[in-house]
Amino acid sequence: MNFKHSSAHRLSCSICAELGSNEDSLLAQLLAGDGIISAIAQRTNNFAVIPSIGALVPGHSLVVPLSHESNVVVSASAMGLTKELFETVDRHLVTLGQSFGKTFLIFEHGSTSFGHSLCSTEHGHLHILPLDQNAIDAVFQKLRKVADLIPFCELEQRAIASQDFIYVGGVDERWSYTPAFFMPAKGIPSQYMRRIVAEVIGIESWNWKTEPSQNFVKLTIASGFDVMRGCVQMDAQHAEQTGMTSQDLPTRSSAPKSRWPA
Repeated sequence: MNFKHSSAHRLSCSICAELGSNEDSLLAQLLAGDGIISAIAQRTNNFAVIPSIGALVPGHSLVVPLSHESNVVVSASAMGLTKELFETVDRHLVTLGQSFGKTFLIFEHGSTSFGHSLCSTEHGHLHILPLDQNAIDAVFQKLRKVADLIPFCELEQRAIASQDFIYVGGVDERWSYTPAFFMPAKGIPSQYMRRIVAEVIGIESWNWKTEPSQNFVKLTIASGFDVMRGCVQMDAQHAEQTGMTSQDLPTRSSAPKSRWPA
């Protein structure tokens, strides 16, 4: 199964631009006053973590494939990269957990076909949001009316059959992945999950295109992202300039042995 897209689409992709430290990327435009052109955490051979433009909460991050794929979880499974993906997620949860709490909502609005997804960004991206357990439970309660609880082993088959899909799970304070919700996304509007989360936490600014949430993005970056200013990587001096000392930056500690979805 081939999820890759053409080089022409990669050239116009905002996430590819950010991964390539392009000074025209959306992040670079948002943080032009700070001279930041990219912020990346947990880069591996195939994945990286970037801050979410329009962060709904501080720490809102996106796990993205380095190659231009139409989704994250399903393409990782198809290419034998599930272990690497969840190791990347686990490491980032450790980093976020030092600043924003120990429970997380994780979701993806993806597609198994390029040019078909109703998601507002075609490059696959897996959302990670630090949320308290009550908020996560409230999101799950809304999903019970429209989505099915499934084991992870069924996700690839269900997603291929649906083409467009939404996959939602969580990580509890015991570092265990909760059961996941799946729903076909045909006819589901763009940013559907962002709207649900915004409603649950009581904010109106769910649309990343009109509400880029610059302050939340900066707080997310300060939690442990490597920042590029032109060709200069973030160092302790920059951390101090942004109100943090090098000791405040989270260490790259090993992730606990969380139970991956089964």
